[in-house]
Amino acid sequence: MNDAGAAQVQAVSSRPFRAVAYRSAKRLTVGSLECSVDRFRTRNQEVGITGMLVEHGPRYVQLMEGPPEAVERLWRRVRRDPRHTDVEITADVPTDMRLFAEHPLGFVAASASVARARTEAALDALPVESLFAAPEQAMESWGRLAEATQESASVRVLLAEAVRGVPEDLLRLMSQFRTRGTSVESIYLKLIEPAARALGDRWHADRLAQGDVTIAMGALQLLVRQLGSDFQRERPSNPEARSVLVALMPDEPHLVEVGLVSEFLERAGWAVDCAYPASDADLNAELGAHDYDVLALCSSGAFERPERRSVIEGVVHAARSASHNPSLAVLATGRDFRAHPELGEALGADGSLSSAGEAVGTAEAILREREGVDRTLLRKGLRRLLREVISRPNP
Repeated sequence: MNDAGAAQVQAVSSRPFRAVAYRSAKRLTVGSLECSVDRFRTRNQEVGITGMLVEHGPRYVQLMEGPPEAVERLWRRVRRDPRHTDVEITADVPTDMRLFAEHPLGFVAASASVARARTEAALDALPVESLFAAPEQAMESWGRLAEATQESASVRVLLAEAVRGVPEDLLRLMSQFRTRGTSVESIYLKLIEPAARALGDRWHADRLAQGDVTIAMGALQLLVRQLGSDFQRERPSNPEARSVLVALMPDEPHLVEVGLVSEFLERAGWAVDCAYPASDADLNAELGAHDYDVLALCSSGAFERPERRSVIEGVVHAARSASHNPSLAVLATGRDFRAHPELGEALGADGSLSSAGEAVGTAEAILREREGVDRTLLRKGLRRLLREVISRPNP
């Protein structure tokens, strides 16, 4: 695909991301490139770029993905960089979802010992030459590499059982994990959360139907509920507990995020209510009837939903207006906010979660900061009142 064709593809596309894959001749040693990778990662993170760089024999192949304008700027820089020679584009496509959302720049040295074991296995299973194929085949191969490098074997086993959706087999699998000494927290954060993301990736790659994703997400939610009693055994008694409403976004069908976030908050001693409102009005009525300290607003853990971001922003603002507590703190969570940590504040929330395990620490930090501001304002108000009293003339 030539540059003019790529520009035309981007001009007519309304999809939120652009993915560009290219190959070039290798001018640097693996060691010298590794020294630069951290710098590249920092730069990519600042502009919202993610992707993967693969060293393979005499060549490099890289996929960069992100907002179209940011990808275009980086792509121009690559073409001007004298360290890249014989640069050839292999794919340039608009897309709805990132393949490497967790990696500002992943690096795989396929011929060197620095590659992680599971990545080496992934490359062994995937002919690297397929990354140089025509755009359609190349993107499919990048997708398979993304799955293999981001998923553990345990996650893949859990995915297979969740898609089958047989409760007895799922519970038997969880019993095996627990017998091996795997904690419930590890199951939540290292198995269930990654499995939800992987379901979205497989649907996006046309490897799962929407119905399969729905069944599997329901199965993961079943596991969260079944494991909850073990997770809550160390819950402290706290009569002055903070209160939180963990609510699903209206019209969101995936419940897993609500279950995970509420489990962590409840175990920390918070007073937790969960809500699955059918509409914004239902959510606002709940907030108006109770004095919650925090609203944790949950979207899908499987899918990014860029088309609904303006809706989320409206829900956040309406929730603040409807809340019985004028100082309500709002957290946003879901795959959208894991891939884009800055998105929560951009949509009007006070913060967002990159994992359900961060719910307690993030919520408490926001409330501490807010209380500090309130105390400062109170002191300023008292000083102002005192000055007014002192300045009044004696009667």
